[in-house]
Amino acid sequence: GADETISVSGSAIALDLSGNALTDIASLTLTGGNDTLTANANDLANSNIAAIEAGAGTDELIVTEDVTVTSTLTGFETLSLNS
Repeated sequence: GADETISVSGSAIALDLSGNALTDIASLTLTGGNDTLTANANDLANSNIAAIEAGAGTDELIVTEDVTVTSTLTGFETLSLNS
């Protein structure tokens, strides 16, 4: 079910979801700050992650293709769309 939570601790984490089939995740949290999350359109749109939350510091979300983001995003200071 969609009740699992992934929490990534540590600062300056670069998490790349491209090519990874994460499904039915309720929450993905980057707790350490100054983190970068990269995802391509297909994987982010199909992940059904309800909420993606970044921690302290300056955090960046990079989407590598055109995408409709259905996740609730909080805590990101920079959004890069590279299509």
